[in-house]
Amino acid sequence: MVVHEKYNAATANRFGMEQNRPLIAAPVKSNPIQQSLISLDNPNVVITALKVSDDNQALIVRLRSLSNKTEKITLRYPATQPKSVFICTPGETPLQKSTGTVEMPQYGTVSLWMVFQ
Repeated sequence: MVVHEKYNAATANRFGMEQNRPLIAAPVKSNPIQQSLISLDNPNVVITALKVSDDNQALIVRLRSLSNKTEKITLRYPATQPKSVFICTPGETPLQKSTGTVEMPQYGTVSLWMVFQ
């Protein structure tokens, strides 16, 4: 249970994910990740999954909106710029090229198909 004053969907979602998907730590000799692969500029949208596409050609990123209204996010790539980014179907079929800004439907999900060098 988390104590809070006013309900905040993003905070509640983060708490729930932390309880159900705990961070798994593993010892390493050095930090293999120097910078984040992807960052979002809107706390009402979270990345729920990162996976290699079924055809092994791209990285699939699943985004989820925690908001009761349409939200816009800007994707940033601190580590390396992708070669191409497409909005895709849940079945991983690329639909339209992304300009870097994604419109998220209320409480909706969006899947992205990304190719890195």
